[in-house]
Amino acid sequence: MRIENLLEGTVKAPVEVVDKLMSIACSHVFSQMMAFLESDDEYFDNIHALKRFIGASRRRYGEFEVKPIKPDAVTRDVVLLRADDVDPRYLKRAPRFKQRRIFVYVSNSKEGSFGLYLPKGAGQHPTIRFYAPSYDTIVKYAKSPEFLDSLMDSIESVIEHELMHAIQQLVLNVLSIDGEGHMGDDGEIIDNDEYMTDKDEFSPMIVTHAKQFTSFLKEAKAKGNKYSKEQIREVFNSFVNPTAPVPDFVDMRTPDFFEVLYRKDKKKWKVAVKYFYDKIRELL
Repeated sequence: MRIENLLEGTVKAPVEVVDKLMSIACSHVFSQMMAFLESDDEYFDNIHALKRFIGASRRRYGEFEVKPIKPDAVTRDVVLLRADDVDPRYLKRAPRFKQRRIFVYVSNSKEGSFGLYLPKGAGQHPTIRFYAPSYDTIVKYAKSPEFLDSLMDSIESVIEHELMHAIQQLVLNVLSIDGEGHMGDDGEIIDNDEYMTDKDEFSPMIVTHAKQFTSFLKEAKAKGNKYSKEQIREVFNSFVNPTAPVPDFVDMRTPDFFEVLYRKDKKKWKVAVKYFYDKIRELL
């Protein structure tokens, strides 16, 4: 496979590094949940369900600490991205790459979860900032632990997305968007259409939406909505195709990524749908 094809469609985030980043995020989120439950008489019994889920998450991502932290706490850590972790084909772009420290900061947003990759630059270490859901949302999950599985997919979609940007810069040396915003090479903020069609966002966006699609189905199942395979395919079609009818049993819309690609570049949209399908095909 040519390196150009690797850059647009199949940039891979090392599982080992994703797991380490997830363990950092889990420490922050579960620490806040545990602190709330331990101080709340009404939902105190949910601690048992949370502890079981924490145990499963440690088996999945590796060990992490759970300790009382405040709603406005910031969790700081460092992960190593090593040459042995990345696809050997990528090293053709960086034959001298050995390893790089990535600084990690986790805090809570005022709304949903999102992330930023701040590229390595003059006097600045490469940094991933993960903004977990708001503290009030974290509390809602603590009250309803049946939705924790879908929360993990949502968090992982952000973590993996930002790590892919780190690989684009530190290994492939192709990143052109500044992590402080949707910026072009000249430092000017670009519009949403340009952002969604930027080559740097192609592969990370597919991964993000694949995990969010999985999260949506898990949340629906936790609510007692057991969709048939045919219904899931209907949801899939409306998710990737803005002209497809939205099933009356869901409240959703086509993400901007697929909508903009469909409108601006049908060929690229078809490639994106193919990669997206490959990542969620077991659900269909």
